[in-house]
Amino acid sequence: MSRAAGRPGGLEGGKMTDLVCAVDAGTTRIKAALVDSTGRVRRLAAAPTPSSSPGRALPDVDARACADLTCDLIRSALRKGSISPRRVKALVVTGQRATVVPLDRAGDPAGPGLSWQDTRCAPALERFHSRLGARRFSRITGLPPSALWTLGKILWLKEATDGAARSTLRFALLVDYLLSRLGTRDLVTDRSHASLTGLLDLATSAWSDEILAAARVDPSQLPALVQSGSIVGRLSRSAATATGLEEGTALVAGGGDQQCAALAVGALQPGVASLCLGTAAVLSCPVTRPVRDRSGRSFCTVHVIDGRWMLEGIHNTFGSALNWARRLLGLTSSRAFMRCAAGGAPGSSGATFLPFLAGIGSPDYDASRRGALLGLGLSTGRSDVARAVLEGVCLEVRRIVDSLERHVRIERLIVSGGASIQRSVASMLAGLTGRTVVVQREPETTLLGAAMLAWTAIGRFSDPAAAFLELGGSPGRPMRPADPAGSDILNRRYLRQLHELRSRGGPAAPGEGAA
Repeated sequence: MSRAAGRPGGLEGGKMTDLVCAVDAGTTRIKAALVDSTGRVRRLAAAPTPSSSPGRALPDVDARACADLTCDLIRSALRKGSISPRRVKALVVTGQRATVVPLDRAGDPAGPGLSWQDTRCAPALERFHSRLGARRFSRITGLPPSALWTLGKILWLKEATDGAARSTLRFALLVDYLLSRLGTRDLVTDRSHASLTGLLDLATSAWSDEILAAARVDPSQLPALVQSGSIVGRLSRSAATATGLEEGTALVAGGGDQQCAALAVGALQPGVASLCLGTAAVLSCPVTRPVRDRSGRSFCTVHVIDGRWMLEGIHNTFGSALNWARRLLGLTSSRAFMRCAAGGAPGSSGATFLPFLAGIGSPDYDASRRGALLGLGLSTGRSDVARAVLEGVCLEVRRIVDSLERHVRIERLIVSGGASIQRSVASMLAGLTGRTVVVQREPETTLLGAAMLAWTAIGRFSDPAAAFLELGGSPGRPMRPADPAGSDILNRRYLRQLHELRSRGGPAAPGEGAA
């Protein structure tokens, strides 16, 4: 872990340093980190995100178990370093953005939460758009119609709930529920998270009355909106007992995981984009005004930096596809998968992977699409398949880069997350995109960005941008294509694959309307 070791007991210059605790409730893992005022991750504890249906391909979210695990991980991080809870001055929460948890009147989960990846709500969403109009929805929210956003999941939950309970349900994002368990008096959500719900008016940064009316959702069923990096409460006595932190510790609303990662890598101005590799691959490009893509190929969210927005594109199953292939090939780790893929030749000996294992996110937003392995022959080996999957997800990232560049020029691409695959992916993307591509040295960018918000909230810095200037790590050197000839092969495949997909009625090419 880079920048994480510190001195034994967290000593700097012979004195104890203050810390903040940052929690990232991710899709596959929940992490809790203790971060000092120089941006060093002093202690880190992590565990897989609990599920209430582990057998499903897209499991439901067990919100209670997530809250319990969050408390356990905070306690574990403290215990690992024998750290006094008095040193922790704030607790901030970030995480997966559009995942929703239905709550009863008492604020307890009324059923399983629905992951942002869950697309079973597509029919309910189509009925909603027939009432409001898809173009009107996009004009208000900055989002293309998609089952990825929270709105569709709320519609599905309302239809699946008995009439008597339907009107009393409240809808919280997972991070909102975690904050309520930690001590906020009522539900709150920050605007960067809210901008992925499909319920926020991008122009006013308030819940949209028009969308709520069309969805038949009362404003009282939603959290109150706050600015990212706001103090929203104090740690309760019961949560203090569960976490090991002091009662009354400041609770801070973080930002969406991608916006926090963008802050940590310095994606604050147009031209510098963040590519965060995790379960999904998310490309985030800062813009100085809300951008509404009439073609529906990109989406716009609220940045954690006041007065900034993010133009984004998402590949739904980047890391999920690599893990799927790793399991399929009987490999035991991501590193083993990357070694296997390295044994394949550029172009994967003719094998092609379409990486749509949970539908298509950007730029087509088609929940019905599915993936495929094509061009297999009797000579196709395991390395060819692994290489095809790696090339397939990188080609899809290239397609997203091209689609976003209709609105903002991307000059520098900073890659973070997925430590075991970063350099291989960055090298491949350097050859595919022709952009300056660098790998962020700090692996825990989402946690670091959230910590920057926490330090700002308690007055250490004047604003998040100032926190980045003090705490942000420097990216590594620009990556060069490992094999220029291989890059040429992939670029020719990219153009040919777009043509083939269009001829089959599949995803549109950059610059065309959404499929």
